[in-house]
Amino acid sequence: FAMCGIAGILDPHAGTPPQAQLDGMLTWLLKRGPDGEGKYVDRALAMGMRRLSVIDLESGWQPLYAADGQVVAFQNGEIYNYRALRDELERLGFTFHTHSDTETLAHGYVAWGIDGLLARADGMYALAILDKRSGELHLARDRFGEKPLFYASANGRFAWASNLLAVAALPWVGTETDPQALDDYLAAHYVAGPRTFFRNVRRLLPGQRLSLRIADPQPALARYYQPRLDEASLVGDEELAAALEESVRSRLVADVPVGVFLSGGLDSSVITAIAAGAQPGIMTFSMGFDSAAHDEAEHAQRVAKYCGTRHHRFLFDADSFATLLPRVAAELDEPLGDQAALPLFWLCREARRHV
Repeated sequence: FAMCGIAGILDPHAGTPPQAQLDGMLTWLLKRGPDGEGKYVDRALAMGMRRLSVIDLESGWQPLYAADGQVVAFQNGEIYNYRALRDELERLGFTFHTHSDTETLAHGYVAWGIDGLLARADGMYALAILDKRSGELHLARDRFGEKPLFYASANGRFAWASNLLAVAALPWVGTETDPQALDDYLAAHYVAGPRTFFRNVRRLLPGQRLSLRIADPQPALARYYQPRLDEASLVGDEELAAALEESVRSRLVADVPVGVFLSGGLDSSVITAIAAGAQPGIMTFSMGFDSAAHDEAEHAQRVAKYCGTRHHRFLFDADSFATLLPRVAAELDEPLGDQAALPLFWLCREARRHV
């Protein structure tokens, strides 16, 4: 699902602060963030976001500041362990003015630097942090790429956004296609790695960060996280259960109602059981199909009944496919050959009415 969106542009050639260009980029993020927007504009740099309010509904508006306004932080997503990080930062002497997880990023950057912050942050996020003291801009994407982040760089200009089209729509970026990306899509039904369908727009990878100097915007990339796939080890039942409990419970932290997508399979059933234990009566949502070979709705119904959730069940049929195909295709930044995107779109739309 989409949660907020960030965007920004550094354009020394504009002559005036590029706020109008930023406003155009933010219009592409309206559906990601329907609850409002925030901006920061300073000379050749303009940064902004559209917000879907989840934590600190009243005072959690971005940007959030630290170091007497010298550090400016924007974020799309959620930092699950922000309360623990906040406690640690308060012990170090930092003063907080909101209950927002984004303010934790701002102070955490001052305390630990970008690498220290990213080493400590547990969440799904795309972030942008401006350090006016050093004249540096930092972008980063969460370890497994749950939140998207795209960027473009040319002739001293630099832009980024949570939406691919928000970057490609800038006149100096353009929509020239990348033949290799098209080839990748036809082979795998998606575009992998840093490429996008647009030749001049790149994708920040999971676990990757980007830094540049405002005075000389040449982006430098670094991987701050890479899973070690060569270090296999056995995990005991109790250790696995504890990790699952902590993981699911951390994702229930919100100042608005949350719910669970329940397919009836093993993964979502385990998540539902843990979530229902933490929040009795939590809402669950499942999609059934008119093809018996593909329908798991009865399994989901049984799990929901056992766990005591408030269950919502919907039916996807051939007419739904024909109706939703052009709608979902229009919503995508770039083509995605996953047929599950259609029932998932419907399920998200229905869940949005409740959570």
